[in-house]
Amino acid sequence: KMDFGSVYPSTLFLIIFYRFTDARGNTQWFEVSRISSDWPIYNHRNVSSNFPHADKYYYFYGMQLQYNSNKLKVERNIMDLRQGYYGIYLYNCGNSYNRSLIANNTLYLKNPSNYSYGIYAYYPYYTDFLHNSINIDNSYTSSRAFTIYYGSNNKVYNNIFVNKGTGYAYSFYSSSNSLSNNNDIYSLGSNLGYYNGSNISSLSSWKSATAMDTNSISIDPIFKSASDLHAKEISLNGKAKYFSTVPLDFEGQ
Repeated sequence: KMDFGSVYPSTLFLIIFYRFTDARGNTQWFEVSRISSDWPIYNHRNVSSNFPHADKYYYFYGMQLQYNSNKLKVERNIMDLRQGYYGIYLYNCGNSYNRSLIANNTLYLKNPSNYSYGIYAYYPYYTDFLHNSINIDNSYTSSRAFTIYYGSNNKVYNNIFVNKGTGYAYSFYSSSNSLSNNNDIYSLGSNLGYYNGSNISSLSSWKSATAMDTNSISIDPIFKSASDLHAKEISLNGKAKYFSTVPLDFEGQ
């Protein structure tokens, strides 16, 4: 059995995922097309309310966005990637004229054959990462729930970054004029984060090294399940900072 799953943004472009189901009912999703380059005729890029799923392909990208300097929005996508390589991969996106928004996405990645990155932002600019929940279940120490690799003028607030394996919850490479706070950063590995080439073992050490995340915490959010990232830990209530661009989290709170 073969069919297509289409990831429709609210403007005029499309990402297509190809699904193959074999005789035993095993499902594989393959990415057919990726968003790349700027198309000047469009002023906005919106990708929202999609449900990519992968359980067989070891190098699966849930979403890859490249060289987009227009106003980018990636919101309310739910990813269940049992062979996930990258959940959301941004490559050189954003500019100072219109801030981009990555918000209210939930990502579960489990890959027994390779490392996994939840959200990986490579040279992002003027991008707000708000209210995203990421759960990594992977035995590879290089796996990371969230990564910013250089870029500048980014904001990382109100997210839950969890690594239930041996890797990092948060990885940050020198991103000038960027801010991060009010996050839950949690890992079962020996290192909570990775900052500019150094392993960081605890939240207090992370705050000291980065001079960020003053109001962030490090507790198990107790997700409803590995892939259903509704948090049951009541001490998370009221910990977020309000942003008018995202007045509610994905639970409507």
